[in-house]
Amino acid sequence: VVWAVESGLVQAELPPTDRTRLLAQSFAGDTMLRFYEDGRITRWPFTENSAVETAVAQIPVVAPYLEFVWSASSNRLAAPLRFGGVAVWEAATGAQVAQFPAPFADPRLSPDGRLLALRNLETEEISLHNVDSGQLIATIPNAATLPAPEPFSPDGQWLAYGSGSKLHLLQLNSGQTVVLDGYPADRTIVNVIWSPQSDALVAASSAIDENPGTVILWEKTGDDEFTAVYQTESTRAGYTCCVTIAAFSPNGTRVAFERFSSYEATSFVVEVYDRQLGELILEAPEHELNAWQSEDLLLTNEAQYDTRLTIWHVVNGQKTVSAVGAPGGSEVYAPNGLYYADVAGPNIGRSLKVQQWDANVAAGKVNFGNDLILRWSPDGRWLATLATDSSLWLWPITLPEP
Repeated sequence: VVWAVESGLVQAELPPTDRTRLLAQSFAGDTMLRFYEDGRITRWPFTENSAVETAVAQIPVVAPYLEFVWSASSNRLAAPLRFGGVAVWEAATGAQVAQFPAPFADPRLSPDGRLLALRNLETEEISLHNVDSGQLIATIPNAATLPAPEPFSPDGQWLAYGSGSKLHLLQLNSGQTVVLDGYPADRTIVNVIWSPQSDALVAASSAIDENPGTVILWEKTGDDEFTAVYQTESTRAGYTCCVTIAAFSPNGTRVAFERFSSYEATSFVVEVYDRQLGELILEAPEHELNAWQSEDLLLTNEAQYDTRLTIWHVVNGQKTVSAVGAPGGSEVYAPNGLYYADVAGPNIGRSLKVQQWDANVAAGKVNFGNDLILRWSPDGRWLATLATDSSLWLWPITLPEP
């Protein structure tokens, strides 16, 4: 509605529509320019009789990403922005500390949160930036992918990226690059998980059509040498959220894999590889991988009918079935493996609860938008969620002693 200031009378009125949410509007002479959530800019000549609103421009809009990343120190959080570009926030204050414009995407924070790796969607380059100063530190050409979720090694010495079908490991101090081959020529590297000691990593290539992606465990066998010691496959190898492709145990001595060779639930197998023994010590058919609870205890759930949590003792093979159902994927689990976060009633998808396996609620929080994804901070002190309206919500969490 437009009012004449002197008379206080309505001068023009635009009927309501079912269009997307209006974000901003401004006068431009006898015209009003309006900006909508879907990126449309419209023009409304409100002084003309029966004037209609017409679109005059379209800003590219990024669909809500199922992606945001924590630094390993849990001090910072980075995410793509709705209208392109990337931002970084301080967890403790919620303050935005850096923003980088489009075409930068795929933010990845170094363990201490001081460095940010970004991929340029137009040039296919990776750039390294100092978060505090915004200074460009280095540019890596011919980089097809900046893998999720952990391209930086925990010790901050290595950065993993994909070029063609090969895995590249950049030594950040020396600038030397180690190139690892072993993936199909028509695939790209999409996922990397490092061991806690930075002496091994799991890297997965994308799956194409009915063909599963290749998942390889690489052991550091020299200063600049990594050797493939175990390989499996998964049709979910290209997923960057909501599933657990592989996970190192807390001390890094074991690696759990989720083999999923075809799109049949019967092909799920959770495998546990012992790095010291150099062999599989557990195979759990028709189970999905969730997370580690301790060095010996692994959390899974059945892939088909029974969604209750199954806790495996990976050494003796004993399993315990929980009394409660548990969601799949590692993001919902607190780092100690004792709690999980889940959507809660009465308005499913708009509130969250943090729950222990005995069903005692540890913390409850309400969100104002339907949640797409949630992730714990690595230290377990924060819970972040991404909503369908592209808003990012962050809460401090205090968990009681189990």
